Amino acid sequence: MLDFDQGDLVAFAEEAVFCEIGLELYLSVRESEPIWWVTWLNVKPDPLAPSLSEELEGTLTTEKRLEFEAHFRPLVEAGKGRHTEAVVYLTATKP
Repeated sequence: MLDFDQGDLVAFAEEAVFCEIGLELYLSVRESEPIWWVTWLNVKPDPLAPSLSEELEGTLTTEKRLEFEAHFRPLVEAGKGRHTEAVVYLTATKP
């Protein structure tokens, strides 16, 4: 779910002829925690979305996947980086 933002959600509700639209956005940005490499590769951001491992299998050669792992694995396992999470609650009524 990366191709829209909170403004788009409000526009979608308006297009569907909802009124009294309310939107609450909760955003959390924090330092990443260490995580096992295999876990990081296999977590799915959404039940219908492919994992990073599945994406890499379909797009990178073995050599490039090994390069990717050599660069990112130490960072992931050391907890280097940021974790961003956003939750949006949209409320509206139908006239």
